[in-house]
Amino acid sequence: MDIAAVNSRNAKSVEDRLAALKTELERGVSLTKVDTQLGTTIATYRDKLFFTRLPLFALMIQVVGIVLYYLVLVSTMVIDRQTGEIALLKSRGASVFQLMGIYFLESLLLSLVAIILGPLLIALAISLLGYTPPFQDLSGNSRLEIHLSAQAFGLSIIGAFLGMVAMLWPAYRASQLSVVHYKTHMARPQKQSVFLRYYLDLALIAVGAFAFYQLRQRGSLVTDTLFGGFSADPLLLATPTLFMLMMALLFLRIFPIVLRLVAYLARGMNGATIPLGLWHVVRSPLQYTRLILLLILATAVGMFAAGFGATLDRSYDDRAAYQGGADGRLTDIRNPGGVSNERLTSIIQEATGAEIVTPAARLGAGFSLSQFQNLDGTMLGVVPEEFGDVAFWRDDFATVPLDTLMEYITVPGAREYPDAPLIPEGTRFVGAWVKPTLALNQFQLSLRVRDQAGMVADYRMGVPQGTQAGPDGYLFYVAQIVNPPVRSTVNASDPLVYPLRFESIAVRLSTGPAAPQRMSITIDDVQATSVAPTDFPATARSGFANGTLIEGFESLDRFEVITGATAAVDTGAISRTTTGVKSGENALVVAFDWQRGGVSTTGVRLRSYNEPLPVVVNTAFLGRAGVAEGDVIT
Repeated sequence: MDIAAVNSRNAKSVEDRLAALKTELERGVSLTKVDTQLGTTIATYRDKLFFTRLPLFALMIQVVGIVLYYLVLVSTMVIDRQTGEIALLKSRGASVFQLMGIYFLESLLLSLVAIILGPLLIALAISLLGYTPPFQDLSGNSRLEIHLSAQAFGLSIIGAFLGMVAMLWPAYRASQLSVVHYKTHMARPQKQSVFLRYYLDLALIAVGAFAFYQLRQRGSLVTDTLFGGFSADPLLLATPTLFMLMMALLFLRIFPIVLRLVAYLARGMNGATIPLGLWHVVRSPLQYTRLILLLILATAVGMFAAGFGATLDRSYDDRAAYQGGADGRLTDIRNPGGVSNERLTSIIQEATGAEIVTPAARLGAGFSLSQFQNLDGTMLGVVPEEFGDVAFWRDDFATVPLDTLMEYITVPGAREYPDAPLIPEGTRFVGAWVKPTLALNQFQLSLRVRDQAGMVADYRMGVPQGTQAGPDGYLFYVAQIVNPPVRSTVNASDPLVYPLRFESIAVRLSTGPAAPQRMSITIDDVQATSVAPTDFPATARSGFANGTLIEGFESLDRFEVITGATAAVDTGAISRTTTGVKSGENALVVAFDWQRGGVSTTGVRLRSYNEPLPVVVNTAFLGRAGVAEGDVIT
């Protein structure tokens, strides 16, 4: 790839040809696959270029409008000085066509010079901007590279044509005056233009107000096209110009009234200089309103450019901060689940030198709308007390401040866990007696433990393949306790801090039959040992030779059935049984309905924090999920 060959002029063509290349190769050459991100990169670049050009277009419309108005103003002033000569020539038999021919040749000569030299001079001026401080980072303190295209000369021709119209219009108006009309015009100068006399300015004000309202409602100069692209609405692009013109026209309508009031108040002043000057302006305000309008528009464009520049800077800063989320963010951390918040924070602070570090977890989430319909979303887990210190936030993100939102999701007080069966230090294997009513290949068992730092680890429990249960139907399922637990093939977690708490035994079921069947799994005597079994098939039938009893399920007061791990409403139930126990007086029975689309995960777990966890959701989720504030959902 020659990256330098891709530019703004051929980006769309390259993107289209890449798509065609993929289609043609895969269709014409068997077993061929084209994989590239260049098309996506170019599309992103073109979108950014589109949004970058929009404010320039809006500013260009204003500048072109002021330039044309300036040409009309200057041409009018020149023609006003020549109006007597034009009236004299017309009284001597010159036709309007002959008079306009003179000014047409003048404007044509000026326009030809502008068409040829305009783009060249502008290209030179823009290239020299590379030496100015705002462009030094882009140009490397050298001249900017400028490409003069045919479009530049085409726009130059359009600009020259508009300039000719701006120069010819005052000449055409002057050519309509006879000597009598000229003398009358000089004796009684016009006080109001036709635009103001027939209240055409009010119609333009109404259009500008409506366009400004539309811009405020949409909040953007961009509209979506029918096929999912972006386009600039010409009316919205012209809205800032219309709004400035609207304000200027309002001033022009009020200006004569204010002048009359000032002249009336100046009558009693000593001396004749000020009153005579004001009376002259009141008698012939049209000559001055032209200059005032030019001054208003030029000042408005300058203020618009300065304000819009600051808005763009703010926009770029906010867009970057929105994507980053904070002043600095580390993403794609490999396997952070095996490291505590405190450990992760200290590692990042040591590596980056950052003063404030807080962890956050962005995870996929799902909400069950019905048995076969699920609403996918994204869940962001944060530390509420710390998140507000680092997160980027704007007032329009929510109707309440970020600190208030964090107060909503702050869990009051520390979570209290019930006394748990403890797994002593040095344990290498944990096992449990299990008697299922399912075949061994229809379910899997896993053991979850929690250390003193709050970190959890899951270990798969099993028996050697082909092992047959004893006469009582029990098999001894074993899990090897590895510390630190290996959570992926990439790296290991931090070591668990003993003693470990027994958290749960989960039963993960395979696809069930079409008709529901009531099934159960009996669990008894969870044991631990520090000695590795030498014969696992024998251990599966007889248990540990010197195991330590961790939990015998004589009482279920501190246990509950696993919920929240599946979309099914009925996740099963736990109970005690006194028949068919392995040892002691009682054993645990986990009963559930086994069927397609039913429960996929059940089991027993230690009773934990059972209060609903407060969350903040966006309003779109409320509408799609059909829930309201204060509802409790899974």
